[in-house]
Amino acid sequence: MKLKIKKNQDIVRVKVAIVAVIALFVFLLISNILRFMSDFITMDTTAVGVMVRVIVIIVAVGAIFATWFQDKYEQYILDDDKLIIERGFLNARQQIIALGPSTVSNIDLSQPFFGGMFHYGTIRIDINNFGGKETYQLKNIDQPQKVFSAIDKHMQDLRKQG
Repeated sequence: MKLKIKKNQDIVRVKVAIVAVIALFVFLLISNILRFMSDFITMDTTAVGVMVRVIVIIVAVGAIFATWFQDKYEQYILDDDKLIIERGFLNARQQIIALGPSTVSNIDLSQPFFGGMFHYGTIRIDINNFGGKETYQLKNIDQPQKVFSAIDKHMQDLRKQG
């Protein structure tokens, strides 16, 4: 069994939109502060104002792309006996978590209020390993009830086999 778990793209878009609105607010706030301060400074502050605004725009665009990349280039794959978490674009990395009957102690599904309406949620998997317990979160999963049921059924099948 190999199941590619998809993220809810609507949530990615909402997160990017929130970052864009915050960036716009910061840009307008800094513009107003610069305009207010120019009344008290006798020298020409036009170049400084333009430079500060350009820096704010660059940081804002960077924050928007970072938010988008963070969710866009993260995927989860449930394989026969492992969960694979792939992250990154340029610096791609892969984390492989063994899923066995003795290693998985708990699987939990949580959905915020809007998660039920827009069909997304977070699945938390608690793993017992040599050093103790580790928790892995599969965030903003599309159709989390179906994914949770598939993982739960998969774990029950592994317990029956082993």
